[in-house]
Amino acid sequence: MELYGEKKRGNKSFKIQDLTIACNLEELDKLIYFLSYARVSLSGEKYSDHDDIVKLGEDKIVCHRHYCFWDKKNWENEDSDIIVITSFKAEIKENGEIEWVDIDND
Repeated sequence: MELYGEKKRGNKSFKIQDLTIACNLEELDKLIYFLSYARVSLSGEKYSDHDDIVKLGEDKIVCHRHYCFWDKKNWENEDSDIIVITSFKAEIKENGEIEWVDIDND
C-alpha cells in the first residue's frame, strides 16, 4: 500500500510516509464503514465488455471511490477527501471468458 497526499487546491500528488487521522469515535466508525463499502463495491464490479477496453489499447482498469461523494450530505468543501484506488488487469481464461485480476497500482 502506498499513501499519497495532495496540498489543498493543488493537483500534484506526493507519497507520504505517515498518515494521521484525527477523529472522534463516530467519525472513525464512518470511516470504517466507508472503507468496507469501497472494498465491497470495488471487488464486485463486473467488466464484461473487454472489446471496448481493448479498443482503447488497455488491458488494465483503475477504479476508485471518493469519501466526499459517498458522504455528500455531510461533506464540506474544506474537508479532506479520501480516495480509494484499485487496479485490475484483464486475463483471458482458457474458456475465453475475461477475468479481472487485482494488481498493484502503479
